[in-house]
Order: sequence, then structure tokens, then C-alpha cells
Amino acid sequence: MKHLSFAQSATIGFAVSLLGSVLFYVLTLVLPASYSLEIAAAVVCIAYIVMLIAKHPRKTGMLGVPAVLIMLMIVLTFLTPSALVTLSALAGFIWLARSTYYYQSIFCALADMLLTMLSFIVAASAFRYHQSVFLGFWVFFLLQSLTAFIPKKLTGTKQPLMAGTPSESANAEFNQAQQAAEAALQKLVNH
Repeated sequence: MKHLSFAQSATIGFAVSLLGSVLFYVLTLVLPASYSLEIAAAVVCIAYIVMLIAKHPRKTGMLGVPAVLIMLMIVLTFLTPSALVTLSALAGFIWLARSTYYYQSIFCALADMLLTMLSFIVAASAFRYHQSVFLGFWVFFLLQSLTAFIPKKLTGTKQPLMAGTPSESANAEFNQAQQAAEAALQKLVNH
């Protein structure tokens, strides 16, 4: 399955950012700002992950992944006093879900992790500087849209990982020599 394009991912990011900021401002009418931010971020995270899973042909986990995220949020709400810890855990969960569904190479998943960390740091800085929930969400998901350019798996010529690792031609030569030796052994046994 091919990744979402940059434009598709940015559009989804804009939509969930708008949802998150509206939800945050509605929740601040009845809850403290830190709880409102955590709840809005959890809803945005669930919406984003469900959209990622919906675009993937493998539908396993469509209910399980959001359920695990809800349990994670309940645990984090009671165990962590800091919204920063909760938000970083949500960013990590987005990375984990995307890596599980979209990447076949550990290096691609690591590149995604670095992009997620960068996105989180830049979004936190944008939120802190501008005091805008929408801008914080939007910057995070706009940078997350760059995952469209991370390949599903690394391709190219296969190089031996270390000295002494046989190449494909060496394997072919060995197989040919093995067959010749087996044929010679059969001749000896039959005579």
C-alpha cells in the first residue's frame, strides 16, 4: 500500500487540527486548560490514526488500536501530572501505529520516528510561542505529512553487510559446485 500523498496527509492534518482546536475551546468552558488539551489531543490522535488505518488495505486493528489508545489515555491521565508527557506519548503512539501499518524496513520506521520527534518539538515551540492550539496541531500534522516521502521499504542493490558475506554470484557458484560434487558422488556409488 502506498502512503497517502503529501496533499492528502496535509488535508487530513488540517481537518483534525481544526477539530482539535474547536474541541479544546469548547472543553475549556467546563474543564481546566491542561485537561482540555489532553482530551482534544487524544480525540485528534484517534481521528488521525483511524484515517490512517482506513486508507490501508489491511483492516485489522481498526477497533483495537483506538481502544488501546483510549486505555493509554486513561492510564496517562491518572499517572502523569504533565500534559507534555501525555502529548509526547500520543505522538509516539501515532508513530507506532503508522510504523506498524506502513513500513517494512526498520530504517524507514526510524526515519519516521525522527520526523515525529522533530514534528513534536516544532509544534510544541509553535504552541508555546503563539499560544494557539490550532497552530500547534497544524504544525505537527503538516510536518507529519512529510512521511509521504519516506519509502515503505529500502530498495536498491544488495550489498554484503560485512566482509565475508557471500554475494548472489558466490551462492550460485557454490550451488553449481555442490551439484557437480553430488553428481560425481552418484557416479562413484553406482560403479
